[in-house]
Amino acid sequence: MVVWRGWGIVVPIIIILCAIAVQAAVESLGGPEYWRTHSFPAATALLVAGALIWAFDLYLFRNPPRVLRDEQTGERLTLVPRHDLFFVRMRWWGLICAGAGVAVLVAQWTPGST
Repeated sequence: MVVWRGWGIVVPIIIILCAIAVQAAVESLGGPEYWRTHSFPAATALLVAGALIWAFDLYLFRNPPRVLRDEQTGERLTLVPRHDLFFVRMRWWGLICAGAGVAVLVAQWTPGST
């Protein structure tokens, strides 16, 4: 079950689309098995996805939060939009993807490995 709030559902969509785009690009240049035998294409897909997720989060939070005031009590209420996936804000998913991309490079993990 996927739990999201606001635009948080975009996180896995961005990751999947980046993986598909990078896989198509490297297989057209290096052959059909290039994606499965090299680690840097998967790392590149994760790093690009992380950057796109971070940028999308910045875009969503470009406006300051709204402050409402109760007429009777004078109490102020700040409305801050929430965009998260599994209760983790989109910005941190960008860092998680980037960290995973670095981990893939360091571990030399390939999608074809078992």
